[in-house]
Amino acid sequence: DIVILSGRSREDLQKWLGSAPVSLTAEHGSWIREHGKKEWSQLKPISGEWKKDILPILEVYTDRLPGARIREKDFSVSWHYHKADIEQASFIAKELTDHLISITANIDIQVFQGNRVIEISSSGINKGDLARHWLNNRNYDFILAIGAGWSDELLFRSLPEKACSIKVGMTQTEA
Repeated sequence: DIVILSGRSREDLQKWLGSAPVSLTAEHGSWIREHGKKEWSQLKPISGEWKKDILPILEVYTDRLPGARIREKDFSVSWHYHKADIEQASFIAKELTDHLISITANIDIQVFQGNRVIEISSSGINKGDLARHWLNNRNYDFILAIGAGWSDELLFRSLPEKACSIKVGMTQTEA
């Protein structure tokens, strides 16, 4: 039983892995598609209404940083700066993160700083919650979790002690 927990959109996962015999989760757990089913469902109802207030702010910062781009999904938005000047990007990314945290403190969204990306998403859904969903519905003999991103740390923390977890890259980890 293979379950892929991804931050990517449903459309991306469907295009890349739609015919593979695996269960898929998109947008860090906002969407689930179980193996053998064609339809995507939600673990719990969430809203993307907050994006209308956040997108104009991201556009201002995108205009300030050549090479930055916005990627909008159903229930999350990411601000990527992989192709931007590293010095300028680190300064502007910190400024944007502080700005977003200050305006989202009282609403139900979360802001995460990743590897040259800032992810803004609806609160209450993450890879750790998703792992618990799959673990509560099945009895696994062996669990292997492999991840490279910030969101995978929540996954690693939620796994049983007997699980084998691997962090791709050289950073401090729960794996």
